[in-house]
Amino acid sequence: MKNDIQYSNFRVIFRSYRRGERMPLHTDPAPRLSIVLHGELQEHTLQHSVRAKPFSVVAKPEAITHRNRFGNRGARLMSIVFKEETFRHWAEAARLPAWQWFHSWEVAREGLKLLRAINAGTEESEVNERAVQLMAALRPKRGQAPAAAPLWLEYIAEQIRDNCRENLLVQQLAEEAGVHPVYLARAFRKYYGCSVKEYQHRQRLHRSLGHLSHQETSLSHLAYDFGYADQAHFSRFFKREAGMSPGQFREMIREIG
Repeated sequence: MKNDIQYSNFRVIFRSYRRGERMPLHTDPAPRLSIVLHGELQEHTLQHSVRAKPFSVVAKPEAITHRNRFGNRGARLMSIVFKEETFRHWAEAARLPAWQWFHSWEVAREGLKLLRAINAGTEESEVNERAVQLMAALRPKRGQAPAAAPLWLEYIAEQIRDNCRENLLVQQLAEEAGVHPVYLARAFRKYYGCSVKEYQHRQRLHRSLGHLSHQETSLSHLAYDFGYADQAHFSRFFKREAGMSPGQFREMIREIG
């Protein structure tokens, strides 16, 4: 099990929570970013309620009053607890909202890189760099289309997210949207920064994190379940996007406890 680690600009802490455990309304003593490593939780503020899964990330200033309920597998979290001045400067530069959870693959990927650097005991400058990159990725509605995107394209992206395990084709999606396939492909790249297929793979990989962290299911079964031809195909995409293989990810989570 990892111990807490002190760096110049922040402290990294690891905490585990039991199945079904509840935390009453409270405020954290210092601003932080928290990453769900495995398990699930429900977080409630006075205005909002959010369900967080593996590698969901929250930006949480000091004064946010909230309560938590942990899922049927419990949960393990890593928090980057900042000095107030450091968090304020970083949050202002990133234009972070007062409190928000982020659930995209782009954010999860940066969280993975930070965790890997910490777990490997790399130099503080590298850990700090990875923390900077994670903060920079925390943009409102990250992974969603900009407000200027047409509604039909937002609907197509939602269909991909909801059905990411299926092999959806551009032709099929274009027919559903009532547009030409080339027009859909170009519009998707413009607003989402990647192809339809790449977006689908990223959604699959993001959802696979929760299953990988549980340790029980074989990689070959996971690959099949998420629509990949075989384990090698799944591993290739995972390593390209995350910088480590699914097996290395599992080993890292196991070491952390």
